Amino acid sequence: MHDFFSERAGYENRCYIRGYTEIRRKEKTLSKLAYSDYLTGLPNRRLFLDRLQQAFYTSDRTGKFTALMVLDCDKFKQINDTLGHDVGDEVIKIFAKRVESSLRKRDTLSRVGGDEFTVVLPEISKVEDVIDISNRILATVNEIMQLHEIELQISTSIGISLYNPASPSNTDELFNKADQELYKAKAKGGNQISFS
Repeated sequence: MHDFFSERAGYENRCYIRGYTEIRRKEKTLSKLAYSDYLTGLPNRRLFLDRLQQAFYTSDRTGKFTALMVLDCDKFKQINDTLGHDVGDEVIKIFAKRVESSLRKRDTLSRVGGDEFTVVLPEISKVEDVIDISNRILATVNEIMQLHEIELQISTSIGISLYNPASPSNTDELFNKADQELYKAKAKGGNQISFS
C-alpha cells in the first residue's frame, strides 16, 4: 500500500536540505563579496586590515617584524586613457598575478582601490628579506605582457614601512608611512623601492 505520509516526509526533508544548501551557497557568495575585490578576487581593504592586525599579534608574540608594502602600477592612468578601461582592467589582473607570484605563501596581497595594492609580510627576521621580495616584485612586474596584440611593459613603485614589536605603531601610522614612501619612490621616476 502506498504510504502518502512517508513519501511526503521524505519530499519535505529533501526540500529542507536543498533549501539549506542554497542558503549556505548564498552566504558563502556574500561573504566572498564582502571580503574580496571584484576584479582580481584578492582580499579587499577590509580583509587586508584584519590580516595586518593578525600580523601585528604574531609580531608581538614572536618578536619578529611585520612589513607593510603599498604599491601601484606606474603610469596606470595613461594606460587607461590611451588604451581604454577594458585593457586597464586586464593590466590590473596581470599586475596582481605577477605580484602574488613573487610573494611567500604566508604573505597577503590586497587590492585596496584602483591600481593601489598592499602587501602584508608577517614574520620578517631581517630587513634584507623585505628588500629581496621587493626586488622580485619589481623584476616580475617589469616583464613584457601581450594584450590584444599590444605589447606593454609596466613597472611598479613600492613604499615600505616596518612594524617593530619593540616600539609598536598602529595600522594608520604604518599605512601612512608606507604611503609616504610610495610617493617618494614615484617622485624618483617610478620602478623604485622606498623604505622607512
